[in-house]
Amino acid sequence: MRLRHPRLPMGMALALLAASAFLFGVAPGLAPSVFAAPADEAASETSDEGVSGTEGESEDTDAAKSEADDPAKTEDTDATKPETSDTAKPGTADVENPAPTAAEPETIAVTDIELDDYKDRMATGETQELAPTVLPANATEQTVAFTSSDKGVLTVSSKGQVKAVGAGTATVTLKAGVVTREIAIEVRVATTAIEVALGFLVLAPEEAFTLTASVAPADAPQALTFRSTNTDVASVSEGGTVWALATGTASIVVSNGDASAVTTVLVNERVAGGANGVDGADGEATAEPSASENAPSPSAAAEAALVAEIESDGGTVRVRQADWPVVTKAVLKALYATGATLVLEAPTYTLTLRGQEVRNEQNELSTSVSFKEDGSDTVFSLNRGEALPGKVEVELTDPRLDRARLYLLNPSTGAYQELASKTGPVLVLDEPGEYRLTDEEIGALTIEPLLVAAAALAILVGVALFVAFRRRYWFW
Repeated sequence: MRLRHPRLPMGMALALLAASAFLFGVAPGLAPSVFAAPADEAASETSDEGVSGTEGESEDTDAAKSEADDPAKTEDTDATKPETSDTAKPGTADVENPAPTAAEPETIAVTDIELDDYKDRMATGETQELAPTVLPANATEQTVAFTSSDKGVLTVSSKGQVKAVGAGTATVTLKAGVVTREIAIEVRVATTAIEVALGFLVLAPEEAFTLTASVAPADAPQALTFRSTNTDVASVSEGGTVWALATGTASIVVSNGDASAVTTVLVNERVAGGANGVDGADGEATAEPSASENAPSPSAAAEAALVAEIESDGGTVRVRQADWPVVTKAVLKALYATGATLVLEAPTYTLTLRGQEVRNEQNELSTSVSFKEDGSDTVFSLNRGEALPGKVEVELTDPRLDRARLYLLNPSTGAYQELASKTGPVLVLDEPGEYRLTDEEIGALTIEPLLVAAAALAILVGVALFVAFRRRYWFW
């Protein structure tokens, strides 16, 4: 059996040839847009129209001819066609019209680093936060890096927190982009205290006194400066010598740059009393009582100034014993109320009266202590035998006065009682009366038993003489 191939009608074949000749010869610019249709659309049209769709093709051919005859229509048609129709096949690059690429961002360089106020001097253990600003504000690089030239002196975190570690000077470097900035910071050992020998000083006009002070700890800055707050009343030299110029009150400020302390100076018209000390060519302690024992009580102005100093300070107030022969009731009341400590300094001893140890503020304290030598012992009296306001600490600053044992005389029995209230040169006393410092153990020996023993011995001697005299007559 012979298969027969289907044949197109002659008219249809001629029409297809004419359309092809027109598209590729007469209007070649239309060919890409016609034949570049997506494959799925061509397949759909083929499926819908089939081989027998000659009428649709004739209509397309006539429309193409009409557009070729009218150039305006051809331009409008090209303008309305999508740009994607220029691509012959999916995935094929368009060499003549490449796709546009994204523009690279512009880099803005750092020009400077500003820094807010900071401390160029720090104490060990202290911290501070550095606050830099990168300029310009829209610079590409906004991160600031921090480094320390000596981590044994300063450490710095990534956020700019600086901590002082040890004494010395170190440089902190800040970097942003290609810009760097350096700052130098000095670190000192922190001062814990400045101790002035006297917290309160009473002077007469034209009198002078040299203040001494110490700084703790020892590796803190030791250089001290002295300044008077009232140079009309008192002036002070660079070495701490205070000169009283006129009556009134002034404060002497002692500072090392990190900390400070204040001594109150009261310039008052008064008769200056002497201070107990060591006199004589032989260098032995004097047996005479201190001249300040007969000195007048402090003036009302001096008393009021000392009370104000105690109430404002609340700590330890140091005065000269010669300025305060008597601790008055008002001063005792201020000490009791505030719990402050009053230290009275004399050349050979120091008296300390603590507010929490005051028991009776009505018992004024005589600050004059007279030391006498009795053989190898040292004898002294406290508060002239009158009741004490409370416990009083006596520190012997002259080693020639000190002995190993401390005894208190009991006036009712005449016996000495050993006390355990001695620690080195410091004596803690709460009773008035006569005290004896000795290196020997006194034991139970008293004054009255000696008299009794002497009387008994005299009686025995008398009896012996009487017996010896009467024996001559016993044989009669």
